Amino acid sequence: MTLPREEMEEKIDKWGRLNWWEQMEQTNLTEDETKELEQLSFYDQMLNTVGRGYQCDDCAKLEDELYNKYYPNIK
Repeated sequence: MTLPREEMEEKIDKWGRLNWWEQMEQTNLTEDETKELEQLSFYDQMLNTVGRGYQCDDCAKLEDELYNKYYPNIK
C-alpha cells in the first residue's frame, strides 16, 4: 500500500530496526515518543499490506530500488 519512506526508515533505525515494536511496551515514554511509535506501527502496516491495483514501470523500479535499500535480505 506504500513504498518505503526515507524519513520513516530513519525512525525505525533510531528505535532499533530489529525490534522497534518492542519499545511500544515501555511505560516511561514521552507523549512525542509514543506518537512516533504509533506512526511507525501504522507505517509498518501500510508497508506490509498488499492490495490490488496497477503500477507503472517507473513506480515498480522505484519500489524495487527502495526495498533493496532498506530491506535487502527480504524478497
